[in-house]
Amino acid sequence: MNKRCLSTALLGLAWTVLACGGAKNVASCPGGKTSGICSQQTPDEQAQAKLNSGDYDGAISQLNDLITAEPETYSRLPILAAAYAARAGLDILTVAKSQFSAGGSLLDVFASFIPTPKTVGAAAYKIHVADMQSAVASLKRIPAALVATTSASDYASSATLQQTIYTAAYSVMFLNQFAVSADTGKLDPAQLATMTESDANAILTNFADTGQIPALGSNTAVQAQVAATLTKINAEPGATSKEKIAAFVAAQQATPAS
Repeated sequence: MNKRCLSTALLGLAWTVLACGGAKNVASCPGGKTSGICSQQTPDEQAQAKLNSGDYDGAISQLNDLITAEPETYSRLPILAAAYAARAGLDILTVAKSQFSAGGSLLDVFASFIPTPKTVGAAAYKIHVADMQSAVASLKRIPAALVATTSASDYASSATLQQTIYTAAYSVMFLNQFAVSADTGKLDPAQLATMTESDANAILTNFADTGQIPALGSNTAVQAQVAATLTKINAEPGATSKEKIAAFVAAQQATPAS
């Protein structure tokens, strides 16, 4: 898929995430008074409005309540995932303007629209990582048949693109919590001293998970770049996953951002 098509798909995803659902309602009527086609907001519209206004806690709480009451209304899960991702600090509009290519640096591309341990603080960063993990987990709750290449669901393509971007973002954020200095905001191999072999294996598994998501066209460029990154890590010298990741981080640190 070419960059222009991906960019169009990402802008469509941004619109899906940010657009209010449903018909015009009381909140958008002059003075909040009903008139003509205006009506009271539905609970789903209220949750979407909270997401749009930046009330991520409120949106997440309301959507979780709605999903608990009606667990098979899977169309709410992409919106819940968007709320978690937004609370994690992912800027969907910047994502939509980004260029993904297998030849570029995945870490450099994602650095423009996810937080770092320096920008939010080391402790808060771990919470952001957990929120991004929740975004991925929310989308995984959608039955595979509804997001398969043959699915007729109206959210299959956008949910698949969401899952690809959020899984890739989570992979990078999970790595960055060990590799990026909270003082400088830059890659620092010395930071990897706190990373265990189990952590290193989890990082590689997270990257590999991105490639297991159904390819629906709009997400293949992101998958290709993640696959290229995983290939680079596996090609680095070292007998363990931790040693390979340390060598990869050192190589990335030595390469100026393009």
